[in-house]
Amino acid sequence: MNIENECLVCIYNQALKSAKNLNCNAKTTKKILNDTAKILIRYDLDVTLPFIAKDVYKKISKKEFIYATRRKPIINDVTMLEAKKAKS
Repeated sequence: MNIENECLVCIYNQALKSAKNLNCNAKTTKKILNDTAKILIRYDLDVTLPFIAKDVYKKISKKEFIYATRRKPIINDVTMLEAKKAKS
């Protein structure tokens, strides 16, 4: 199944929610959102949602963002938290 326009907005909003869940400061949140936008524009609508979301979450899970929050790396926790929210 190909991605819909609304899915791109949803992925962007998920990146914002992830930044909030990680208690990122404004600078880090802006970087996450800018990087997410760069990822989204690389793909056309012929790909599937999980394919794009994987790249977004991989970027959010980078150490630079985790350590910017002054917390321990929680790469798996971020992915698991967002997966749980997506299911509900």
